Amino acid sequence: MKINECIFSEETRDGKPRRKLSKKGHGFHRKFYDNSLCRYYLRHKFNKNNHNTITVIMQNPSFADETGLDATLNNLREFLNSKYSKDFSAFEVLNLFPIRTSQSDDLERMHNIHDKQFKHRKKNEEIIRKYINKSSHILLAWGSKYHEYAKKMIFPLLKGKKLFAYCGLNNDGSPPHFSPYAYIRRNFQEKERILREVIIDKFHNVILQKT
Repeated sequence: MKINECIFSEETRDGKPRRKLSKKGHGFHRKFYDNSLCRYYLRHKFNKNNHNTITVIMQNPSFADETGLDATLNNLREFLNSKYSKDFSAFEVLNLFPIRTSQSDDLERMHNIHDKQFKHRKKNEEIIRKYINKSSHILLAWGSKYHEYAKKMIFPLLKGKKLFAYCGLNNDGSPPHFSPYAYIRRNFQEKERILREVIIDKFHNVILQKT
C-alpha cells in the first residue's frame, strides 16, 4: 500500500487534461494540487508507530491530494497525531459527495452542472462501500448540512463497525466537522478534545456512548 494515495476522476474542473496547478494558502504544505473534478478517496500516513488506519467520512473534498493536505485535513492530522498516534498511523478519507470545492454552499450547484447522470456519485458510493467494508474504526465527521443525506447513504453500511465522533455531537445530533471554522469554534477544554464512541440507534440517530 502506498504511504499517501488518492483516487481522482478523469473528468476535470476546467475540461482540460489532468495536471497540477499552483496553489498556496492557509494550511497548505505544498504548492500544487490536481485539477480533477472529483476526489473519491484519500489516504495519508502521519506516523510510523503502527499499521492501523482509521476511516473518516466527511462532507466533500477540497484540494488536498497525495502531495499534501488542506486546512481541514491538517486539523484532522494534527488531532490524530497528537492524541492517537499510538492507535493509528494513517487515516483514509471518504466523502458524502465527491466533487471538489472549498465552498459547501456551491456543492449542489456543481453536482447539478457536472454530474447530471449521477455517474460520479455512483462511483463514489461504490468506493465508500469498498473501504467501509474493509474498515473497523470509522470517524463520522460530515457536519450538519447533509446529515439527513448521510443517514440514507451511509448508515446502512455501518453495522458492526466501531464508530466515533470528534468531542461529541452538534446540537442537531450530527457529527462535528474538522473544517477550520467548526474545529476552532468548538469551545471544548483540551481534555474534551477526544474521540467519543457513538452508536446508531434504530431510529437512525447518532447516540453518544457513556464514558
